[in-house]
Amino acid sequence: MLQSQGLSFKNKRKNFLEFFLLILLLFSQGVNAEMSSKKVLIVDDNDTYARNLEKFFEEKNIPTLRAKTGIEGWKFFSSEEFHTVITDVT
Repeated sequence: MLQSQGLSFKNKRKNFLEFFLLILLLFSQGVNAEMSSKKVLIVDDNDTYARNLEKFFEEKNIPTLRAKTGIEGWKFFSSEEFHTVITDVT
């Protein structure tokens, strides 16, 4: 199995797909002052992926909220308004 910097090919593929989805989001919505007033909910139990996503959005002045479990994510989703929800399916 291909490994580089401790990440397997499967993990790199997942990471690429997450960032691909982010790029689609940004191109479809545009990054502007209006976007900074909207929140993104990140539901992921993997600290590395979640931190990367949070950092990516933070650099674009887009606020995020992170949930580590589906139950926690559902509680956040039910109590606040989010522009976008990003979650892993595994």
